[in-house]
Amino acid sequence: IYNFYHRYKLNFVNYHKFMFLEGDYEEKINIFKNIKNSKLKKIYVCNKDLSIKLKDLLNIDTFIIVPFKNWYDEKGEYYLNLLKKELKNNNKHIILFSSGQTDHIFINKIKKYKPNNIMISIGSGFDWYCLDKKTRSQELTKEEYISYINKIIL
Repeated sequence: IYNFYHRYKLNFVNYHKFMFLEGDYEEKINIFKNIKNSKLKKIYVCNKDLSIKLKDLLNIDTFIIVPFKNWYDEKGEYYLNLLKKELKNNNKHIILFSSGQTDHIFINKIKKYKPNNIMISIGSGFDWYCLDKKTRSQELTKEEYISYINKIIL
């Protein structure tokens, strides 16, 4: 194991980059506004409860609706194939994910299949907005959170 970590440079990113937990909130707002206003086709892999409000918030073109939990073992390939069908042309797409740890599996597989896409794991970044419940203890107050979401809408 020691040799592996010293032979290869590992690249890490802030896993919470797109969640309203910490950091530069204005930067997050600008990223989401750029996604919203992008001319690229936007695909979001998430559960139905998230899709209802996110369609208009981010101008999502297509949703791949997955169950809320415990679905990958039995249906993972099915949902992956649905996503691949949306990518059958060679155009570049923005693919967003809020489907739990499966985000990382799908991003890895799609990167190998169609590497030119922009793939972002949003995680639970929109849970409070879409589900009206706090899912992370270190989140902003609801009023602060909604004020940032309103900046995306405008």
